[in-house]
Amino acid sequence: MGITETRLRRARPEAPRTLAMVALAMAPGTVILDASMVNLATPAMRAALNLSTAELSWVVDGYLIAFAGLLLLGGRLADLLGGRRMFLSGVAIYVVASIACALAFDATTLITARIVQGAGAAVLTPAALSLMLGLYPEPGERRRALGVWGGSLGAGSLWRSEEW
Repeated sequence: MGITETRLRRARPEAPRTLAMVALAMAPGTVILDASMVNLATPAMRAALNLSTAELSWVVDGYLIAFAGLLLLGGRLADLLGGRRMFLSGVAIYVVASIACALAFDATTLITARIVQGAGAAVLTPAALSLMLGLYPEPGERRRALGVWGGSLGAGSLWRSEEW
């Protein structure tokens, strides 16, 4: 067996793990990005749906309240029911709620969809972290994976301003 074959044999098991890491690291970045980007869309939402200031506040804050309020429950559900199941459930809830937000025709629909979207984010985020930690049991690998996780959160929060 040559050097190239040895490298290929080692690279094959690593590829699915790396792909899984990319998907799992994108989850928190997307969640944080969503919380930030909605602020940029508030003028357009106000005009399109004729939202009051209070309704606009609920569009922004409803997501964050649901996300923060249900984050610990999402982690506990991932512990009890399994990280993969809860991650996929959280992604499904998040995507369906995102579609509902895009199709919202009034304030009530938009606010409700944003709250459900926050709940989906609260389920998928801790489940993604749990799955990622399971992929990298070795301390050195785990540190790097947590660095990627933190970088994803940081990248998602960079979009807080139009000037960036």
